[in-house]
Amino acid sequence: MYRRVALQWQDAEADGLIYSLSKSPDTYFETGGACKAGEAAVATTWLQFDIFKKYLDKLPDGSGMVVELCRACLSDPARPLTWGYNKQILYSDTELDASLLVHGPPGLTAYHVAKVDSEYKLVGTDGTAKWPILCQDNDLNLDL
Repeated sequence: MYRRVALQWQDAEADGLIYSLSKSPDTYFETGGACKAGEAAVATTWLQFDIFKKYLDKLPDGSGMVVELCRACLSDPARPLTWGYNKQILYSDTELDASLLVHGPPGLTAYHVAKVDSEYKLVGTDGTAKWPILCQDNDLNLDL
């Protein structure tokens, strides 16, 4: 006996990846369990940051959105600002510039996307605030 399973297809964004927001708010430390890829979304290009803005705009005013950007999350003594957990990419190796950053406390700093004075920013915190998590999946198996 076969069982039918309804699948819900979601179109890919302009970068070829599929994005979604977690169903409930959570902290930076819960990104692995919230997203199929095992980590929240990363942005290495301006196109991807524009996609981040699109998803933030779906949330109520004053909301933030957890992404996979962190300082001091790795064992590297230099404490670099790094995108990703599975494949670590230095922020300085991306197209994005420092004008997007609002630095947080010393030590471990986890970032979320938020509007600050009507500008989209990557805001650093201690990672304990609960926001929806932006997930980013490579369902099309693109070679990235």
